[in-house]
Amino acid sequence: MLLVAICVTAGAGCTDVRGYHGSWQGAVVDSPSAQVREGFGPTVTATLSLERVDTRDIAGRVSTSDGLLVDAPLVPIRPAANDVLGDITFAGDPLRTYFTSAATTDGGGAALVLVSLLPGDRAEVRILRPASLYGVFRLRRD
Repeated sequence: MLLVAICVTAGAGCTDVRGYHGSWQGAVVDSPSAQVREGFGPTVTATLSLERVDTRDIAGRVSTSDGLLVDAPLVPIRPAANDVLGDITFAGDPLRTYFTSAATTDGGGAALVLVSLLPGDRAEVRILRPASLYGVFRLRRD
């Protein structure tokens, strides 16, 4: 009831994303014309486990099949949710995008992990680090 009241007060931009918790998996986008893959092999997959999801924050873990991320906790970058970045939109019209980071196993430091929840029970994860990593993973529920 409180969520409905908040959504009515906030206007049309409020979307209930709580149902997106659970396990997700998918492959890296491997399109030579798009050039959105660096540091990930063409067959790498990602697994995302979302333990808690709300309109401002998520809690979960991410892994990649190449072992770069292994059950790595998503560390929210909370100020981004209060900035215009929290409402970022792009192709696919995400319901919400969360800015997080996750520890990597290669000694290169943490990676920025953007988690986007999309209509139609879909999700995308972007894993990036300057000059070494960029991967877009399109995910579906396990």
